[in-house]
Amino acid sequence: MKLIIAIINAHYEVQIHDSLSAKGVSITKLASMGGFREKKSTTLLMGVEDSNVDETIKSIEKICKSEHPLEGDEHGAIVFVVKMNEMFRY
Repeated sequence: MKLIIAIINAHYEVQIHDSLSAKGVSITKLASMGGFREKKSTTLLMGVEDSNVDETIKSIEKICKSEHPLEGDEHGAIVFVVKMNEMFRY
């Protein structure tokens, strides 16, 4: 199991959230801010089975590259994948 942390440009928040939710990915959204100009962003936390990691990352990448690409040096998303030993839901 992996923890995917995706810091996404607010421009893509709805599309990415809807796409991943439709695929059954559970998402925790956090409002965040960062970068040189302190731009608004959204941080998504997702616990994903190893077999679904690539598909999840590709979904984020597809939206960021095809849905009205950003101009200049802005990134659509920065994605971290962290190995998890356990996840609990109560």
